[in-house]
Amino acid sequence: MFSQRKVWTTLALLCLVVVTGAKADPAPEPKGVTADDSKWLLSDAEFFVKFNIKQMMESDLMTKGGIAAFKEAIKNNEKLKAVLEATEIDPTKDIDSIMASGSGSSAKDAKALVVIRGKFNKGKLEDALEKAAKKDEKLKIVKEGALTLYEMHGNDNTMYAAFADRNTLIMTQSKDSTVTAVKEGGKKAATISKGMKSALRRFNGKESLTMALVVNDDLQKMLKGIPNVGPAASKVATLTTAVTLSDSVSINLAGVTGEAKSAKQLSAILDALKATGAAALAGMEEIPPIAGEVLDAVKVRATEEAVLLELKVTKEMIQKASKGK
Repeated sequence: MFSQRKVWTTLALLCLVVVTGAKADPAPEPKGVTADDSKWLLSDAEFFVKFNIKQMMESDLMTKGGIAAFKEAIKNNEKLKAVLEATEIDPTKDIDSIMASGSGSSAKDAKALVVIRGKFNKGKLEDALEKAAKKDEKLKIVKEGALTLYEMHGNDNTMYAAFADRNTLIMTQSKDSTVTAVKEGGKKAATISKGMKSALRRFNGKESLTMALVVNDDLQKMLKGIPNVGPAASKVATLTTAVTLSDSVSINLAGVTGEAKSAKQLSAILDALKATGAAALAGMEEIPPIAGEVLDAVKVRATEEAVLLELKVTKEMIQKASKGK
């Protein structure tokens, strides 16, 4: 069956997301999003994630073996292989980015906007989805005037997808929101909250993957309830993650507290967890030594306003992991 999980997997792989200057000048966009990206964000988003597929595929790790391994995996997946052949999409070349933004602390008030950008054969993709809709009742084609929408039913929710243009496929959780995004998306920058702007400025725009989360009141209450960690964790205002592929993999996480005391406390907690993990790994003979080497490479530090976790997985580490050493 063409379940929602399969729809998301297929679309993702087919389609596999500092205010300065004179007062008279417009403020520049945060570094985490391009000026064009900002026109496709959900206004007042509390979370943001972007997969820079193009950057990933152009990295040394992918061009020197990674892409070949990826294509081999596709060849071994008959269903995915058939879908890609039917739509004439090469996920290593035709997808530029997958970006999602959203808000809401519960399923009832949750809002999300997913934007997949690339070089599509729109006609081929539409034909493939039309054929799939005839075979599966969980995928329906809906017309809204001249606009074609793809209604995808899952176990718990429904998503509506549509082409905003030949290079942009969007998805939201309601038909009206998708129609609005098609009509208004890409025309003007979305309203970005102060917290999200601050989070996005932690990125340089060259990452392979970026994620930013503004900690709302409900999440803050949850963090506050964590035993022994709550008082410090509840001070976190934003959480960010950046992953960059080059000839290695660099991972950077930041929890911005806005004060040195809680940042230092969280740093001490993470250091203790790292030490506990290292001790546990040392007693597991079935775990390859590279696991301990990677854990040892994790660096935790505190600044005046944030706790930072940094890790660089080198090419040598990756080679050892692939060989189970």
